[in-house]
Order: sequence, then C-alpha cells, then structure tokens
Amino acid sequence: MAESAAAGTGMEARMSAVEEILNYKFTNRKLLEEALTHPSYNKSPSYERLEFVGDAVLGLAFANFFYLAYPTVDQGILSLLRAANISNEKLARVAARRGLYRYVRHITAALDLKECAAQLLESCYWGWMEDQTLKPTLWWGADNLQERAMGWTRGIKMVMKKEERHGAFCPQPKVFMVIIS
Repeated sequence: MAESAAAGTGMEARMSAVEEILNYKFTNRKLLEEALTHPSYNKSPSYERLEFVGDAVLGLAFANFFYLAYPTVDQGILSLLRAANISNEKLARVAARRGLYRYVRHITAALDLKECAAQLLESCYWGWMEDQTLKPTLWWGADNLQERAMGWTRGIKMVMKKEERHGAFCPQPKVFMVIIS
C-alpha cells in the first residue's frame, strides 16, 4: 500500500507545513518526524512514545491550570473540567481545526481520524517540549506556583517557570499549564 500524504508531499514538506501551523521550527527534526508517524508506517519510529508522555503531561498541565484558576471549586468539578479538555474528542477537534491530521504519515486504508488526530496532537506537544528540552520535573514548594506566559500562537499556549534554584535536584524548567483553544 502506498504511503498516505497530504497532497502527495514528502516528509520534509509535511514537517515544514506542521512547523508553519505550530509556529515553531524544530531543532531536532527527527522528533517532528516521529510525532507525525502513525504506527502502521513501520519504516521509522511512530508517535506512540511521544503520545504516551504528551497525554500525561497535558493531563497534569490541565489539572494544575484548573486547580490554580478555580481555587474554590471541589475536586469532582476539577476532574470534569480536566477530562473535558483532554478527551480524545476535544484534542481531535483542535488537531482538525489546525489541519494537523493531514500530515500524518501512514500506510493504512482504515485510519481512525478522531483517535489519530488526538494522538498526533499529544505527540506533537511532547515533541515540541522535548525539542526545547522543557521537561516537567517534580518539586515540592509554593514557589513553583508562579507562572510566566509563553507558547504557541495558534491553539496551544504553555505556561512555565524556569528553575531559579541552583542545585542538582531540579535543574530543568517546570511546565505548569497548557490551554487548548
């Protein structure tokens, strides 16, 4: 079966198109290639590993955002808010609105676009973070609740705070929230 492609383009053209959508140029293009590769395409690593971490980080980011944004709301409502924003349906709508699904590399005729689009968004998100070496780390302390806004201008915004302490325990930036429109 022939490799599926957006308008017959090769991988380089797909990656460039996705970088345009994300408004971000990947330093490590292999991360983006992996983020765009469906498991059916067995000639290179698929997005599954990136999607695995992206899914977890998005869940944590939304949990943290809602926890901070709604200090008087109980855990049950916070859980519903988080679940509504990280569901496959919600993520698939965002990926569809941005046109990301058109650039997935696969060799299957029966592609579940809803599931694939959500996984693609999660894998692109973690690939983007990995490319910038923005790795969430565990750290206990109230100073971690301060945020500075930055992020993708189209659809995904990330809030992070760089670690200001000098020590081996937690040298990397911490990610605090992601807002998907």
